Amino acid sequence: MKTTILILLVAFSCMLSGNSISNYSLQQNPLCYYTLNTSYINSGCSIGFKNSDWFGSKSDRTWRLQEIVYQSDYSSTDSLYTVSRYCMYYNNNLPSRIDSIRVYNWNSSNGTVSISYTNRFTYNPTGEYITEIITYNYEINQENFKVVCSYDEQNRLIKSDSFIYDDSLNVYINTSRKVHIYGVNCLEQTLFSSYSTQFSTPSYSKKIYTHDSQGRIVSIDEANSSDSLTWVPWRSRQITYHSNDTSTGEQYVDYFSHYAFLQMLWNEDIFGMVSEVFSDTYWNGITWDINSRDMYNYTTDNRLAEVVNQINMGGWTNVMRNAYLYNSNDNLFQKIRQSWDYLNNAWLAPSDVATYYWEQFSANEDNVVTPVTMRLNIYPNPFSNNLNVTFQSKSNAPVETSIYNLKGQLIKSLGKSKTSSLIWDGKDKNGMSISNGIYLIKAKQDGKTVTSKIVRMR
Repeated sequence: MKTTILILLVAFSCMLSGNSISNYSLQQNPLCYYTLNTSYINSGCSIGFKNSDWFGSKSDRTWRLQEIVYQSDYSSTDSLYTVSRYCMYYNNNLPSRIDSIRVYNWNSSNGTVSISYTNRFTYNPTGEYITEIITYNYEINQENFKVVCSYDEQNRLIKSDSFIYDDSLNVYINTSRKVHIYGVNCLEQTLFSSYSTQFSTPSYSKKIYTHDSQGRIVSIDEANSSDSLTWVPWRSRQITYHSNDTSTGEQYVDYFSHYAFLQMLWNEDIFGMVSEVFSDTYWNGITWDINSRDMYNYTTDNRLAEVVNQINMGGWTNVMRNAYLYNSNDNLFQKIRQSWDYLNNAWLAPSDVATYYWEQFSANEDNVVTPVTMRLNIYPNPFSNNLNVTFQSKSNAPVETSIYNLKGQLIKSLGKSKTSSLIWDGKDKNGMSISNGIYLIKAKQDGKTVTSKIVRMR
């Protein structure tokens, strides 16, 4: 059982937060790193938590994240396969408040994606702050993990305790605790204690934050201890911000407390419109060795375009990158992970892709807008050879499908079909293979049109 719990802890912590992109795949980091922690209230910057990874906004209509599908080249065949799905469920009365996340993972025994666990969230009486998270494990058909969060009179997160359910005692056992210490409008320290077993001696770690004049975190120094008295330096991170960033320490504290569940197991401190992070800087006993950095590149409208991870080999060398694509509603569409080809000095074909699906609800009426009657499922995306398209619809009318470039020019009509699926070979109307790039696939049924972006990468 402990092995299963450990897997759940790692999966949940990676799912709901992030670290350097060199450490985990996109499948493990569905809400990976920067787009989560970008200042969602930064003027002119709308790629943060509320506007991109979970919510988007347009006048009185608001978009919320419905599902994330993860594909991975886990067999190294240059083909992407669906390995997991994360389905979001929201409160009926408060439609912007997430109540649970249901996680489906690839089951190698039967070749399907089946449900693994559900994370359920409990809020304080105002419905604003999360007080408890419980994980239900479908492999053992019981709850087996929870986190309890505590707040001070200013609604700042001050403590989170993690528990594992002990089958033999039929009780939850406290396995770790995080305590957060605040200064004036900023987070100053995070103290962490953990137990490997119920009766073991705890281990300790802490983070000390340094701030600039805006209260933004510019360095994070981490240390470990066996007794909480004598501390040994371990790791340091230095953070540089983009010139367009206007975030403050007060905003970070507000974000941190509202979205505690993103930080509960693996506390990610990056927030704001960051330009560079020296992410793996370790103490060698005398000084800090800088091993890697993450470089952030943006579009002209301040949207995150990519995060490039580099290692220090006497000079900075690319390792991998996450590229970010957005849909026509300005919501995050895909995160594409690629590794660097050292021999050819080029990015390899994607190894992991996360695709985000959205639904719209009314912020004024507090109810969900009736969804479109047809939905497209496209895989793999990006694709190299064949693209599989399946339709989900309540109507039995034929579906007319066409491919366009971003200029709106017709690339190929795939005709009308009454079947629920089709395969496109990546060729245009003249039988020529299309070049790498972004295209649009449009499906029309009963006068309604659904459009999705597709990416060709060979």
